[in-house]
Amino acid sequence: MKILFGIALCLLSAVSLAQPQSALDGNWLRKSIDAFERVNDARTGTAQDATDSTLLIFYISGMLAVHRQNNLTALLLLAVLTPTKGQQQTKPKAAEADMQMRVAFVFTPLLAIPDALTAQQVVTILRNHLDKHPEQWDTQAPLLITDALKQAFSRK
Repeated sequence: MKILFGIALCLLSAVSLAQPQSALDGNWLRKSIDAFERVNDARTGTAQDATDSTLLIFYISGMLAVHRQNNLTALLLLAVLTPTKGQQQTKPKAAEADMQMRVAFVFTPLLAIPDALTAQQVVTILRNHLDKHPEQWDTQAPLLITDALKQAFSRK
């Protein structure tokens, strides 16, 4: 199974490298979301649509994996750096811990994302965000994806 996954990933990488490179921004997300919907909803997608929608899902999956890893790192840092009862933290260690926590939480904006999101759910969240904010279509894709998921799962 791992070998098949590796081969598929290599093939998709080769296909994406063979295509002219475009900016990974909101315009690319919109184009890829449209391709995803043609393939999965309307069932009218072309081979290029299938490639574009698959690359979108791999890209989003990678971003979610990075966010989850960062979340885990931040939670571990919090557990390790929080003094227990009877333990006093010295000023320099407290300042260092505070700096480490600030850095960790800069990269963990998505603490409330459920683990079991389907591709369709993520695409719907992104489509809705892009529809509401067309002025952001020139923004880089990682920032748009993070903003869309943060808004969708923010605790109110």
